[in-house]
This record gives sequence, C-alpha cells and structure tokens, in this order.
Amino acid sequence: MKAATKNKGELVVHVRDGDSSTPLSEASVAIDELGLTTETDHNGTTKFLDLEPGTYTLTVSHTFLKTEEVKDIVIKAGFVTEREIELSSNTRLGD
Repeated sequence: MKAATKNKGELVVHVRDGDSSTPLSEASVAIDELGLTTETDHNGTTKFLDLEPGTYTLTVSHTFLKTEEVKDIVIKAGFVTEREIELSSNTRLGD
C-alpha cells in the first residue's frame, strides 16, 4: 500500500471481465454509504480520494452485467486500499 493524505484514505478499484481478464471501462462504481459514484477508465480503474477512515460497501455494475455488491471495504487514514473486482459471464443478466 502507498501513503495517502495523513488523515484520509484512498480507494483504487480495478474492474475486469472474469472470463477474459480484460479491463471493463465505463463500469459504475459506487460507495453506498457516501453516495459517491464514478466510472472506470479505459484500464478498468477508478479512484476515490480523501475518504474518511471507515468500512464501506461498494456497488459495481456494467452494461449487460448483474450488479455486484462488495462489503467490508476498510479505508485507513494515510493508506491506499486497492480492490480487484471481476464480473463473470455467470453474472450476466438473462443467464
């Protein structure tokens, strides 16, 4: 982990296709408790900066894929937390 600001933490999320391991651009990533939502870039990555320390839930979705909820994401002051999330074909809507 890398250092973040002293009193705040950061979260970096990488979203990939579970079948091909390719990055998923334009995936929606939300921190439910804070009402913050952003989209992944062409590398399947997004960042949340200056987060209060605490435990959060992420909601991750992508067109034609089922929404995934990831609980217990712990943010610590002065650290960058990274999470990799895979959306597999078995989570595709209509399957």
